[in-house]
Amino acid sequence: MLKQTVFIKGGMGNQLFQLSYYLFLLKKNKRVNLNIEYYNRGDRRALLDIFDNKKHSCLVFCTQDESRIKYFFSRVLNKLFKNKNISFFRKVTGLDLNYFLLHDGYWHEYELAYENRSQISSLLFSDLLESKDFEYDFENVAALHIRRGDYLNVENYKYQTISSDYYYNAILRLKEKNDLKRCIVFSDDREWCLSNLKLPLNFEVFDESLVLREEFYCLSKFKNIVISNSTFSWWAAVLGQDNKNVVCPLYWERGLLSSDYIGSDNWDFIL
Repeated sequence: MLKQTVFIKGGMGNQLFQLSYYLFLLKKNKRVNLNIEYYNRGDRRALLDIFDNKKHSCLVFCTQDESRIKYFFSRVLNKLFKNKNISFFRKVTGLDLNYFLLHDGYWHEYELAYENRSQISSLLFSDLLESKDFEYDFENVAALHIRRGDYLNVENYKYQTISSDYYYNAILRLKEKNDLKRCIVFSDDREWCLSNLKLPLNFEVFDESLVLREEFYCLSKFKNIVISNSTFSWWAAVLGQDNKNVVCPLYWERGLLSSDYIGSDNWDFIL
């Protein structure tokens, strides 16, 4: 059987879905590797430090020359087929994947993510469990994630920015279930949060000088989480401790219900 390659690209949430998909393929075919040539062409290197960790023997990579060649062919195929090739099929578990050598996509396969969550947690957090200690009451303080940044760009129109009312009502929903003391806000737009955000709890905006994976680790430790329509906060809600109280936007994209897309039956979905 020829070697299959999964490409890593996009932001941290997407990279975690690609890692999950790689682990899925690895169970079917030991001849699978990861292509991280994307890291040489941009600054979104969210998982670079775990990929550099030689202790993770399950992570196998293309050689440098192989990475460049496969990256080139993947880009050509995407253009030839106008992004309609195999990488954009949403459901992958029923396909005979042995026919495909280049797996270039985002692979938002939520069932696979849940199946692989324990192994992904180990890969992501094993080196942080003792080295990073955050002074938060993770049981009685809420976490809230706000994504703005690239969602404000015209090309990302389908990923609407979430209204301030959603965040206010989401915290109210969590307060119905818990005696929450305050809220920690995680965001890529700190100034907007400080100037515009109104919540029914005292809050502070997370502002520690951490690499993205460490900030993500902190977010994942909270039992009570309000997520945005972002795979970054979705993964933070899924990883970490079990039995979390999670509030999620009713719509993930314009016209797409979150409950139809992300497969988390015990979450609260609100406008």
